[in-house]
Amino acid sequence: QEKTSAAGLPVVDKKVQEDSTSTFGEANTAERGQVMHYQTTITAGANPSKYVLHDKMDTAHVLFNNDIAMTRDGNNVPTSEYTVELNPSDGCTFHVVFHDSLCEGLAEDATIVVSYSATLSKDASSDHEHKNTTWLTYTDAPDLRSNEDSTTTTTTHIIFTKHDQAGNPLGGAGFVLQDNVGKYYYWNETDGKVEW
Repeated sequence: QEKTSAAGLPVVDKKVQEDSTSTFGEANTAERGQVMHYQTTITAGANPSKYVLHDKMDTAHVLFNNDIAMTRDGNNVPTSEYTVELNPSDGCTFHVVFHDSLCEGLAEDATIVVSYSATLSKDASSDHEHKNTTWLTYTDAPDLRSNEDSTTTTTTHIIFTKHDQAGNPLGGAGFVLQDNVGKYYYWNETDGKVEW
């Protein structure tokens, strides 16, 4: 669903990439240790001033990789035009603070895309939806906020049970998963992720 601005106010639209299709949407699935890619699109309001993008990951299992990149109307924005604040006091994971020079150069309805990645930790639960929420504050009034938008990441688990001929479970059975090119699915302790 496309989010549109009302009466010249800024709007945010949050997306996460589903790695199996390479498309960005409202939700994705991820394996433990997987790097996930996010994009927040900001549509500037009238007279932009003091923009701060807030990003909050709801669990300790989604680990921000501190790799912010930004474009304005498709052109790269130099890092000298904004500041990233980690673990700010309001409980967010990070803030992206737009410098005055960046805000002053924004026309109403300009498109700013903030991209970054995060890693799903090896301890992430398969029965929990991991939310990532974003919003924009503007001017010096902290209660002036854009809409909030969120993405959801889930991970799954597979349970294998081996049975004897009578249908009784066999204890101590071991399994391996192998793909069609002969690679095995395993936990890479050195890199801290699942891989083939």
